[in-house]
Amino acid sequence: MRKALRFAGLCLVRPSAAARESGSGAAIGLGAFLYLAALLLKPWSMPPSSAATPAVSASAWAEIAFWDVALTGLGFLWLASFLSYFKEARPGTYSLKLLAAMLASAVAGGVLVGGWRHGGAAVCLLCLLVAAPARRFPGARWRSLVGFMLGLNVIALATFPIEWASGLWLEKAWLMTAVLGGLWMLVAAGIGLREIAGIRLARAFLALIFLNIWQAAAIFAFYRLGLISKAVVAVLFYA
Repeated sequence: MRKALRFAGLCLVRPSAAARESGSGAAIGLGAFLYLAALLLKPWSMPPSSAATPAVSASAWAEIAFWDVALTGLGFLWLASFLSYFKEARPGTYSLKLLAAMLASAVAGGVLVGGWRHGGAAVCLLCLLVAAPARRFPGARWRSLVGFMLGLNVIALATFPIEWASGLWLEKAWLMTAVLGGLWMLVAAGIGLREIAGIRLARAFLALIFLNIWQAAAIFAFYRLGLISKAVVAVLFYA
């Protein structure tokens, strides 16, 4: 228990140290617990404006939880792919690899404007393009990657009371709290991933940026395929 609590504290204030300890069983177990706790609190972490987020029934939260878990699993795959992709880029090929990643993301997003067939094509493209880079991610670091990224949910739990309280009065206050919490998590994730993958901080941030782009594209692709409703899309984006 003491090791688990120490790991949670490191995720909050010393992400590089947390990354070095994230491969242990205690860290992964605590990370899974923190993720589930943050997932359960999502109904109360929504913005106060009903116009921004349509009303969601209690039964729909099971669907939201399913897609959140699925996207988190895909996120680990995509993140490992981008970390490997940018780490292997030599100085002479880095710009080309960055351009290729941007073009792939643009294509994946562009096909979403079509019908359900294009949405399905986007899902296939998003999955196939990362297969080779993900296989090159060191196997010994997978546990650290999963444990660390799950552990960062402690930031969401730490900011939740302020986010919930501010949402009771003013949407702008909720938005400011949500943005600050998101930035905190982004910076902590970049610092920790630099330690896990052994890459420069700028490249770690690039991997996180592309991860968010592809997750957003996947959400819209699943929506185009009719697998998720508009209300669920709103919750996945806002919560």
